Amino acid sequence: MLDSKGVLTPLWIRWFDTVAGSYDNYKRPPDLIYTTDKTLTTDDFGKTILFDCTNTNLKCSLMAVTARDLNSFLTIYRKGDKRLTIVPTATTRIEHGSYGGRMFCDEEKRAAANLTLQLLSVTQWAITGGTGVWKTA
Repeated sequence: MLDSKGVLTPLWIRWFDTVAGSYDNYKRPPDLIYTTDKTLTTDDFGKTILFDCTNTNLKCSLMAVTARDLNSFLTIYRKGDKRLTIVPTATTRIEHGSYGGRMFCDEEKRAAANLTLQLLSVTQWAITGGTGVWKTA
């Protein structure tokens, strides 16, 4: 798994890429960091976005999508133990939630939580990975 210098070997990197997604996604800092509410755009697809909820509750509004955006993904991180709410548009839903229905994480004493979302249809986001306790509202 690790070579003599403590670095992940190429064989394990390929395995990790196959099983858990790109290894490169796990060894780099987030693409964007927000400390205020933010509405994402299609330019954010493929990015890792961190919301710093250390001092305040924040809201992440998902972007309007079209058929050309299908299969796109993004990862949203919550740092801190204040609430992060993810809000899809009124015509989309996350997993089996209601259209426009919110998901949030306000788990206390958790340093970070995350969700990776993939757009399966113009009305449906799928959760393809994540940590923490996320609830619907």
